[in-house]
Amino acid sequence: MSIIKTIIVVILMLLLLSHSIKERNNVLDDNYNFLSDDEFSILQSPRVTKDKIQFYRTFSDYQEYLKESDIIVLGNSRPLLGISHNKIKKLETKAKIKLYNLSFAFSDNVNFGRYLIDESGSFPKYVAVHVGPYIFSQNFSIQAFDTLSKGKWTNHLEYMDFILASRLQLNLNYFLGNSILATNNHYYFRSAKSGCVRIFGNLSEKKFSYKSMNTSFSPDRLKDTADFVDWAKERSIQPILFQVPAPRLDPSHVPMLAKRFELPYIVPLLGIYSTFDNSHLTPKSAEIFTDYFIAELKNLIQ
Repeated sequence: MSIIKTIIVVILMLLLLSHSIKERNNVLDDNYNFLSDDEFSILQSPRVTKDKIQFYRTFSDYQEYLKESDIIVLGNSRPLLGISHNKIKKLETKAKIKLYNLSFAFSDNVNFGRYLIDESGSFPKYVAVHVGPYIFSQNFSIQAFDTLSKGKWTNHLEYMDFILASRLQLNLNYFLGNSILATNNHYYFRSAKSGCVRIFGNLSEKKFSYKSMNTSFSPDRLKDTADFVDWAKERSIQPILFQVPAPRLDPSHVPMLAKRFELPYIVPLLGIYSTFDNSHLTPKSAEIFTDYFIAELKNLIQ
């Protein structure tokens, strides 16, 4: 009798393993195929974050796409993750408008993007600027200094170790599927062509209400904004203000800042959205926002 029970248990385990492999393959087919395209390169994994360093050093061809862009987006990690790559790709295909997402995390987001624009000599007609914390900061973060001081190292051994180990861990995590052992760590892949990020992993989802709070601006923030407007004017670039919905952000800042400096802006789309980390939009909410963002952007520039 014990032998029969053992056989039954083994059969059930084999069936479970077979189902797990099938589910894993489905996930890889649906979400992992794009990685075969040289357009994407890993930006962050549970092992380490490269952020600006990885983007600046490895995407030697990003300047080519930057120079071809009609609109460059500047901002922090909210627009980096909140603007959908798939939607931006359709914008270029259908409307023949090229948009590049030059957003970065950390407090120097706009300043670092502005540095890259000047360095590459890529002066678009428009820059769409996300209104968020530390907007138009004059300072460089430690990560930015590290990036600029070390230069590009596509073939560096450390980078290859980062890529190989991250890919190995990624496949292992997907092999585990959605079981109780599965990781909650996320993987970020950035496109050299659009600058947008693809994220996947076992993402949780939490609703939040995006509504105006009517908070005030600090004098330093207004001074930094004035300096940025002068920078753009000297290069014949038209800034357009907008805001990606996120918890704790105040959408009333967009029209307040735009009217003060006589800048065009996209009216924030208030409502209920979903976040996966209490800070950034889920991919689904990012697609909803990007549809609205694109429609309003086209109205402003056409």
